[in-house]
Amino acid sequence: MPFGRYYLQHPQPHWRYGDRCIPIHGGRGCPFNCNFCYHHGRTRFRDLDAMFEEAQMLLKKYNGNMLFFTDDLTIATPKRARKLVECLRKLPVKVSCRISCRFDVLDTLDDGLLQEMRDNGCRIMAIGIESGSQKILDVMNKKTKVAQIDMPIIKLW
Repeated sequence: MPFGRYYLQHPQPHWRYGDRCIPIHGGRGCPFNCNFCYHHGRTRFRDLDAMFEEAQMLLKKYNGNMLFFTDDLTIATPKRARKLVECLRKLPVKVSCRISCRFDVLDTLDDGLLQEMRDNGCRIMAIGIESGSQKILDVMNKKTKVAQIDMPIIKLW
């Protein structure tokens, strides 16, 4: 997926012209119960070693230079985030990656781990900000606090 070329018409600072993304999915279902989402159901996490085995094959086959993790389950826990860093380090070629995360999960990751993620290729972190109102977040059953959204994560990126 040549995302970099797609965004020539609509430039965004985090995409680069040469980005050739390989989409990788981290699982199915969702452990959260936001009332606006359809992903409810039993959560089935994919094994990160298996995901990276697939990623390595696809990076080579399609000459990719970026992994595009398409869901929030890839780093749904600090343990999975640490394993992600370990798997990125093991890749034979250095790649960038784009990852999704929830603010309540992000709040459980320490700055050192986030720095390691960045140092090992995580260039884009997509974080959904559904609302800046605590009342609305509560109505959505988002389990996120406005204070978590306001945290100074930008300094690491």
